[in-house]
Amino acid sequence: MAMVEPSIIHTLKIDDGRDPSAQEFIDKTLAALIHGLSQSPAEASISITLKRRASPIACIINPINGALEASPRVETYRKYSWPGKTAHEAWKFTVILRILAILDQAIRTGQLISKRDIYYIDPEFFRVQCTVDRIVDDLAYTIGVNRTALNVEAAAKGLVTGDFRLIRGSHILIDAQSVTEDSLIPRIEDGDEIDISRVRWVLVIEKEV
Repeated sequence: MAMVEPSIIHTLKIDDGRDPSAQEFIDKTLAALIHGLSQSPAEASISITLKRRASPIACIINPINGALEASPRVETYRKYSWPGKTAHEAWKFTVILRILAILDQAIRTGQLISKRDIYYIDPEFFRVQCTVDRIVDDLAYTIGVNRTALNVEAAAKGLVTGDFRLIRGSHILIDAQSVTEDSLIPRIEDGDEIDISRVRWVLVIEKEV
């Protein structure tokens, strides 16, 4: 728990990490995959290869000197083909294609989405949340950008209430001064202003799950 004194108005400037290479990669990949799918099975060779984000570094004890050392990272790749050798590979290929299409739309429209948003577009198709998480991370790693370049942001967590306003451009997006109930912490974008001129103190409560 912490209490901090607020300033009057904050204008947020965020380095969103967007990179035109993300849109270029998605455009070329989707075009190639759609072209391949339009051909006859005998002519088509449809696949996509993703660089897999390495697992967290494991620590090992050197048997010679007893020192604690990090095990080396090994860069791996995974190739997904259509129709694939198994039903699972075919499904995974369509998952990647679907996520690429969702990300393409998000980037073109400027919409910010979370991995959880993507999953709930079609939970029966994606099956589990970790499927979406892994593919989004691997796509970002393959392109060489962070997730914000794909317009993917962290899901909103936590609650906020108080005497403040969130201003975006010339519009008041959230006016907490007129409500008494709490709400999810809003997503903050580049150039947003937070008016806390009537706030005298801020109380932060952290809860471990």
